[in-house]
Amino acid sequence: EHIKTFANGGGWAAFLAFLPMGIVFGAVHAMTPGHSKAVLAAYLTGASAGMRRGLMVSLALSATHVTMAVLIALLPLPLVSVGFMAGLIPCPLTLFVMTFAMSRGVPEAGIMFALVMMTGVALTLSGVALATVFFRRRMERLLADHHQLLARASKAIEAAAGGILVAVAIHEIFSR
Repeated sequence: EHIKTFANGGGWAAFLAFLPMGIVFGAVHAMTPGHSKAVLAAYLTGASAGMRRGLMVSLALSATHVTMAVLIALLPLPLVSVGFMAGLIPCPLTLFVMTFAMSRGVPEAGIMFALVMMTGVALTLSGVALATVFFRRRMERLLADHHQLLARASKAIEAAAGGILVAVAIHEIFSR
């Protein structure tokens, strides 16, 4: 609605006042499925990356996700090129906003909204990255500090699982 108002001569002031909502919108949007949070967390869990590296990876992911949608909307690309770029998982919401803004003749409004939305996406993905690195470090410390306790707990769980499997097998044999 703000892009439509801007396109109809509503002025920059009203549109700029709305842009901070783009950060909130981007952050909430990044919490929905399809924003590589699981891939990010899996990578950071398996890598020996620290907080700084986690932030850098999350910022690169955020920038790539939103930028691909902006490029697809702005550039008149042949269908092979669009297929390739779409394979890089552009943000469909950014693509919608960019296409809408361009159809109204104000691509700069779409780009500005995409930039602030990217900030919100980056905040969410950075939170995932930092939490993942933090909890990975806690788990590493727990495993190192309580190795004997964890080894005993693991053996007890294995024994309990084995006992349950034997009980189920006996039940199945004698219930027929």
